[in-house]
Amino acid sequence: MIRKELRIVSIVILLAGGFLLAKDFWEKPYTEWKKADVNKMLGDSPWAKTQTTAEQVGGKGSGVGGDKEIYNNVVIRFFSALPVRQAYVRTMQLMNNYDSKSESEKAEIDAKFGRILKIDFSKMIIVALEYSTNDQERRMNVKRYLENTKVEQLKQSCYLISDRLGRIELQEYYPPSPDGTGAKFVFPRMVGDKPAVTAEDKEVKFDLYLSPVNQRVFLTFKINSMMHGGELAI
Repeated sequence: MIRKELRIVSIVILLAGGFLLAKDFWEKPYTEWKKADVNKMLGDSPWAKTQTTAEQVGGKGSGVGGDKEIYNNVVIRFFSALPVRQAYVRTMQLMNNYDSKSESEKAEIDAKFGRILKIDFSKMIIVALEYSTNDQERRMNVKRYLENTKVEQLKQSCYLISDRLGRIELQEYYPPSPDGTGAKFVFPRMVGDKPAVTAEDKEVKFDLYLSPVNQRVFLTFKINSMMHGGELAI
């Protein structure tokens, strides 16, 4: 009886050890990522968070009492983090059947889409925003806002928040680009002689008031989860 119980305990320990040793998909080469991996990287990962709010509004719809449920979906990604850029490249690879191509064809695809991996982000941290909703009017209002707002306006309502330095002021802003990578908020990597974010920090936060939908976007990212290849990827 004792021997049987010990055997069961051993099996449990071995299984637990296997789970502990399981690697996150981003520890594999990005060229091996599946579509589901890419989606997770860009929407729910250490480098990307999604904030969704919903409300009932009067009017025609499928809700109770004729009300319609409207949702606002905001995705925030650290675009300057290498794993996020790898996910964009992998998206294009999958769209072009990269895995079944010859080596020369792969080289052509790499040359076309791989440039994003070589951009120098040593002086800036870029946060990207993507917005979606099931309400056409709100979609258009946010689209116009993101296309036309200026960095001077955003400086009053958009910050990167560091453990040590508090609010870090926005440096530049770029409207959504045709490539689908969203609006870009640019922050300095150095504030004076101090790094904005370090591997010793616990968290970094992104704070934005999205005025067209009266929504505060406030998301927290855990620094110890943002390590990639032994270094902080941000």
